[in-house]
Amino acid sequence: EEEEEGGGAAAAARTPAAATAPRHLAKLCQGIAQQPRRLLPDAGARLEALLPHLEVALASKPTAVTAATVLSSLVRCPGSPSRSAVLDVCAARLASRAHEL
Repeated sequence: EEEEEGGGAAAAARTPAAATAPRHLAKLCQGIAQQPRRLLPDAGARLEALLPHLEVALASKPTAVTAATVLSSLVRCPGSPSRSAVLDVCAARLASRAHEL
């Protein structure tokens, strides 16, 4: 499967979440969150726009690494019920994977 170059958050917003692998969304969120505030002052809004896609993608029970990546990238996302739901799913996935060890 070939991916489009340079689509970023806009491409993710156009792509059905079911077609976007959780690890790709996690990396996109990580990239947005790691940008300096002076270069990307609206990072929180961009991350918030991806929350519905993350909720759907995380339902596929991704790896613990993917869940941890999403969890750490949402630090710049403003608090909301949707963000809380995604964080809860990430925490549950990490707890499940830790229990399997």
